[in-house]
Amino acid sequence: MYDYRSTSIEIIQQFKLPKVGFSADLIFPNYQGLSIYNLPASIFNWLGVEPLSSPALKSFIHQQLIPTYNHVILLVVDSLGCNLFDPYLQRILNDGQKSVWYPLLQNAVITYLTSIFPSTTATALTTLWTGRQPIEHGIIGYELWLKEYGALVNMITHSIVSFSNQYGHLSNAGFRPQHFLSLPSLTQFLNTYGVQVTTLQHSTIYNSGLSTMLHAGATSLPFSSYTELWTALIDVISSSQGKTFTYIYWGDLDNLSHRFGPKEDIVRQEWDTFATLLVQSLFRLRNIKKDKTLFLLTADHGQITTPQKPEFDLRQHPDFMRMLIMPPSGEGRMPYLFIHYNQAEAVREYLAQHWGDTFMLLNAKDFQTSGLLGDAQPHAAIQDRTGDFVVIPRENAYWWWANKENPLLGRHGGLLPEEMLVPLLVIPL
Repeated sequence: MYDYRSTSIEIIQQFKLPKVGFSADLIFPNYQGLSIYNLPASIFNWLGVEPLSSPALKSFIHQQLIPTYNHVILLVVDSLGCNLFDPYLQRILNDGQKSVWYPLLQNAVITYLTSIFPSTTATALTTLWTGRQPIEHGIIGYELWLKEYGALVNMITHSIVSFSNQYGHLSNAGFRPQHFLSLPSLTQFLNTYGVQVTTLQHSTIYNSGLSTMLHAGATSLPFSSYTELWTALIDVISSSQGKTFTYIYWGDLDNLSHRFGPKEDIVRQEWDTFATLLVQSLFRLRNIKKDKTLFLLTADHGQITTPQKPEFDLRQHPDFMRMLIMPPSGEGRMPYLFIHYNQAEAVREYLAQHWGDTFMLLNAKDFQTSGLLGDAQPHAAIQDRTGDFVVIPRENAYWWWANKENPLLGRHGGLLPEEMLVPLLVIPL
């Protein structure tokens, strides 16, 4: 196995953004070749089609692989951070030839990548399916103020955040997910070159607002069990007549990490179970004898443990909430604040008095030019969606502002290594 983890982490850790303070313990998105943002361009290279305008992964990742493949499979495991993946990989390496993984890893490549910012699913998957930085596509959080619809919107379900039923769906206001981004997707590019694009997602989400927005034009297949997933994947590859790109999304790890915390045994056991079925299926794929197939395993982000603390519940801070025009948006680990006129200094003072240096307040204009979202031409709605201030937490701090009890013991969205560092395992089959 070609192990570039030490090489990549050195590059990632050396990269800093001067406009973001207390940077010593933070990981910034490395859009220059070591981010999930760079995956789409590399996938296009491996499929031998006209390259995207975005930069591909660092050359050392490509140099141990042949230039092109007929089939590329991308598995995104939601919340599979390196802090969970590395111990699993180390057990495999310790077992050596006794490991069932051993034959598959002889020519594999392993490296670290960063997530994007904010390190959250809606933003990350939009980047993966457009090949654009967050500043370009504008999906910069789980909950966003969409000025054109006059609402705070959940960017996965495309529903107004205060609604829990179908009446709050934006389709009732004329929202059409297939047209919202105004950007071409990977499917549109790949179909132009005759590449068959297939997505595999759990049946509970494959028709979600985000999936519909990103996967227009692809063949979407739902699954309800591990067996159904891997059987469908093998059918797709074995029945193909030309080049294929197959995308798999698995979200159970994220759900468990949110509920129990990412360090709990139940999370590790779930990953171990999934990985056991994964390796079995990769052997089955290899035995199909389809020529030149490349398998990629990565994640959208990791997670950190966030114990429930009353001081982070904004319902306990009514004076602070009165300084805001509306509830915060974005992420609990990276909120956007829309404040009342002339309240900027009061907001700063409140944060300092009640939370000390736990949260950094970044002016929205400085945030937009900081490089956290990327360095490309900004989306037209970026200013409307970031408000007046962006709040970046230190360590495992967060804010909870929903008008209900807080059920989460794990979170993401911020810049800690556990959130930002994800693996990329590349296996030629």
